Amino acid sequence: MNRAMFSTCSRILYACLLVTIAVSFLSGCAHSYESEAEVRARHDDVVKTNFMQIQDDLDYFFMLDRPSRLSKRYIR
Repeated sequence: MNRAMFSTCSRILYACLLVTIAVSFLSGCAHSYESEAEVRARHDDVVKTNFMQIQDDLDYFFMLDRPSRLSKRYIR
């Protein structure tokens, strides 16, 4: 690959990267159809779900998610 072709390819790649960044900044990431209260409620739901999943993982790890197989009576 000669130097002129490499230079042209790199310019095209830089131009594509610049256009992508510009479009992402201009379009933004926020949803204009959600109010502040709806966003807060959605975030609260995500946090609640994450904590529930953490609790389920801990229950599984400590084997609290199934009944005990131990006998109710002492066996000697």
